[in-house]
Amino acid sequence: MARRSNDLSRILRKLDRLGKEPVEKMRAALQASAQEVVAAQKSVAPVDDGDLRDSIRTEAGDHPLQILVTAGGEATTRPVRDGVDASYDYSLGQEFGWSDNPEGNPFFFGPYRLLKRRVVGRVTRAGRRAIREVWDK
Repeated sequence: MARRSNDLSRILRKLDRLGKEPVEKMRAALQASAQEVVAAQKSVAPVDDGDLRDSIRTEAGDHPLQILVTAGGEATTRPVRDGVDASYDYSLGQEFGWSDNPEGNPFFFGPYRLLKRRVVGRVTRAGRRAIREVWDK
């Protein structure tokens, strides 16, 4: 019975030692992956005046392992037509289509879907590697 108690206390000490290192390494892998997705999206984004391409960016999320990739915003918001108060974000029209071009010019979700598996693998490997390094000490 003492053997189990010793093993459990040893495991609990190792879990305490994990600390923030795995989260920091996963965050670094996630940041690198987010930049890769942004670069791929910018490479396929339609360019007229460059506002749409330049609006693709990363933002911090609600917790350390959340990085948001977004497009659009103030730079791509235009009035519907003169004399009307309504406005629209044409980044959505480019991605999903509009009345003159129902197919649109998708630039956002294609590169994301293409790189998603790679991103998940990179972050998972970084976390496992960090945990293994601390665990083996």
